[in-house]
Amino acid sequence: MIIEDDDGSTITLRGREARKGLPPKPEYTVLWEIQVYADTPEQAALEAESIMHDYSTDGHRPVFAVFPTDAPDTKEEIDLENMGELLCAECGEPYFVTDDGMSHHEDTDSPDGIDHGADGDHVAHEGIR
Repeated sequence: MIIEDDDGSTITLRGREARKGLPPKPEYTVLWEIQVYADTPEQAALEAESIMHDYSTDGHRPVFAVFPTDAPDTKEEIDLENMGELLCAECGEPYFVTDDGMSHHEDTDSPDGIDHGADGDHVAHEGIR
């Protein structure tokens, strides 16, 4: 979806913003750096993919370097392991996981603590896990 900004420039909306007609979110570049030993670049990529998969299944969470795509000099390290609360990868809102493995968006004003509207829109998740 392409919309026109107040100054006449155009903005291309992707994903959720385009589907729901929401204003665009900033675009970020996310880097995960890892050193691996391999004979070829392809083998190195496969080794990194294997390690990334291990991160997602062993309960550990990696550290990412994140910066707005249009401002790479503002790089910030995000340590997911030590962030405290879980944030949904799709909407960025806090969520929790029950003992039986169900994830729900948080709503502190709701009697059961669940944001049923957000849960109805999509399942709260971390992304690749």
